[in-house]
Parts: sequence; structure tokens; C-alpha cells
Amino acid sequence: MSLKRKILYIVAFIFVNISLIFGYVLFREATMANDLKKEILNLAKMDMATDRYKTPIKTRGEYAIVEETIKEYLDDSASLLQDCLSVTKDSRFTKALSVDNYVADGPNFVNTLDYFTRTQLKFNNNMDVLMNRLDDSTIREYIDHKVFHSYYEELYQELMGSSPMKEDFSLVEDYLIQTRTSINHKMDVSIQILNFLKDHPNDWKVENQEIQFTDTELYNQYNLLIQDLNTK
Repeated sequence: MSLKRKILYIVAFIFVNISLIFGYVLFREATMANDLKKEILNLAKMDMATDRYKTPIKTRGEYAIVEETIKEYLDDSASLLQDCLSVTKDSRFTKALSVDNYVADGPNFVNTLDYFTRTQLKFNNNMDVLMNRLDDSTIREYIDHKVFHSYYEELYQELMGSSPMKEDFSLVEDYLIQTRTSINHKMDVSIQILNFLKDHPNDWKVENQEIQFTDTELYNQYNLLIQDLNTK
């Protein structure tokens, strides 16, 4: 075999191997991009009010960074939302208008009113943060300086702005508005009731595990406030 033919074989061999490697890289990139998009669809089906998003990473390389960043953003939001919602399970909230609390903290309700003041402030501050997190600029900040190539940053923004995510964020925004209105209403009315009882310390008492009033008009006012608790 001539030297020229040997060189041609070597060049052809190198070319074939480079083509195979290049083809494999392209295939791997396309596979990981597809896997990432499938994972985003799965994430969009989850419930931010009850689920957590730090699930196993399905991709590698900078795709994994994009995937991890998306899950970090969603999980941080879910953690904050679930912390906000936990107030509805707090016994100090759920039992604030119980006869047991009327006996324990009445007639001035210093501890309960202080609890509502602090809790409502924290709740609304956290709700403000959650609403701001839905802003595009906040979403973009999560990927800043985490990837080296603009392609992956654009991919992150594309996925976070995709239809499934946008629909999910829209539902979350509606849920936040409704939840904020409902919980604030319950807190506001609870505070009104406690202040009502505080303003009439000698006109009510707890007897046989129920509140009793010395005046029918005050009793009616109290019942109207209680009924108003669940109107929103």
C-alpha cells in the first residue's frame, strides 16, 4: 500500500471518528434538551401549595444547571407559600375564637391580639414577596452567573416562559390573590370580634362551654361578626 493511500485511510478514519463523536454529542444534547422539556411539563403539573420541587436531576452538564435552577426557583416559592398557608393550621389562629381562649386570654385578649398583629404583618410581607417572585426580572435573576453560554440562559428563560409554566404561574397568582383576601378577612374579623368582647368585658361570660351575653343586642352583634368570618 502506497504512503499516499495510507494517509488517505488515516484521514478518512479520523474524519469518520470525528463525525461519530460530533453526531453522538448532538444526539446527547438533543436527548437532554428533550428530557429537560419533559421534566418541565411534569413540574408544571405539581401543586405549589402542597408539593416540593427538589426532585432528582434528570440531565447533565449545563442542562443540569438549568434544570436545578428551575427547581430551585419553584421550590423556594413553594416553601414560602406553604409557610404562609401554615397560619391556617396554627392552633393560635384556629382556636382564637374558642371559649377556651376566651377564658384563658379574655377579657382583654392581650396575647391573642398581639399574635394577630404580628402574624398578619408577616403573612402580608411574605405574600408581597411571593407576588414579586412571579415577575419576569425575579425569574431571570435565578440563572444569572450560573451558566457560561447564553444558549442555556435563553433556554432557561424559554422554559420558564413556556405555556405550561405561564399557565401554572397564572393559576398561582390567582390563588395568591384569593388566599390573601380570604385569610386577611378571617384575621380582620377575628380582631373585630376580640375587640368587641374587649370593649364589653362585663356583658359576656363563658358558661357551660359557651359564650353568653347579658344583652340580646350585643349577642346579635356578636353572631353577625361570627357569620361574617366565612363570607370570603
